[in-house]
Amino acid sequence: MMTRSEKNSRRVCATHISSAGAAGGMERAGAVLLRELPVFEGYTVDDRLEEFRKLERGMLPEFVPFSSAKGVRLLRRYRASAEARE
Repeated sequence: MMTRSEKNSRRVCATHISSAGAAGGMERAGAVLLRELPVFEGYTVDDRLEEFRKLERGMLPEFVPFSSAKGVRLLRRYRASAEARE
């Protein structure tokens, strides 16, 4: 059984794939590709949109662009931790 924090750390992104822009070998129009986005310090890391997102129950969502001062600090720590894991 997953704990609450494990459930919160497993966020999934759904992307619609068209036949013109197929990715990962998926060629059917309208197919859905699901991928799990990494979580760092409570933020979901979205490289495609270049932002960190934090969603907590009962709180307003927080969006931190990579280009903001806070985003640059988070991104630096995130990349350093990702390199350490490799």
